[in-house]
Amino acid sequence: MHSLGFFHEHTREDRDNYIEVNWENIAPANKAIFNFDDGNHQDLPYDYNSIMHYDRYSFSKVPGQPVMVPKPNRTLSMGESPGMDNLDVMKINRLYKCDLCRMKFVNKSDTFTYNSTSSGSSCFYLIQTFIKVLLQLSNLSVPVSPGCNDAYIKVYDGTSTSSPLLLNKTCGSDIVPPLVSSGRFMLIEIVNNQPSSPSSFSGSYDTVKYGATYLSNTGLVSSPAFPLFPPRNADMVFSIIAPKDKRKCFGIVQYPT
Repeated sequence: MHSLGFFHEHTREDRDNYIEVNWENIAPANKAIFNFDDGNHQDLPYDYNSIMHYDRYSFSKVPGQPVMVPKPNRTLSMGESPGMDNLDVMKINRLYKCDLCRMKFVNKSDTFTYNSTSSGSSCFYLIQTFIKVLLQLSNLSVPVSPGCNDAYIKVYDGTSTSSPLLLNKTCGSDIVPPLVSSGRFMLIEIVNNQPSSPSSFSGSYDTVKYGATYLSNTGLVSSPAFPLFPPRNADMVFSIIAPKDKRKCFGIVQYPT
């Protein structure tokens, strides 16, 4: 974001309305880092979660003592985003006049909604977490067309449309099973080329340490470290998705717990 023309969030001119700077904890050589800059914030809200925000202990000369404290809620997380968040994406699009429907989620868990009447006919929602993503889509209302070609939802196991598919073209009001990513990213693509028939849905996501989404007939699902015992108190979610004309058969071999 520096290369794209942005300064750090904590140097915004309105910074003192949102964070308290403890100058006494900063070494003199580093105090210039907290000077005000014209940060190109594009009239968007102050963003504690921005990738351009340092954490509260950055540049502290006193171990364990914060340099920056959020206002008014001193317990807010700050400077801990795994990547650009949604406000970062919005700033870039506004600065470069890109009228694109793009959303970015970086919290450990969150909910969101989509409506094509307000979001546009083609959108991408990217989820980025520190571990695997567990996604549940619900309340689907997507115009039906042959092969779902005119309006659909796709979900990719990664950051782009070249990533493996977790959910192929889905339309109508089908119930979508939980989806588990193989890594830290999941991309949702929404297309609606029928402007007279709006699309809408809601979604929620969380993180999970172990699990997977199975789309092919591999015939095997196993716990982490199998045949050894998995870690204690481990969160695991396995989602098995079969074609509509096929049945899902699942047998469990139980080992001593």
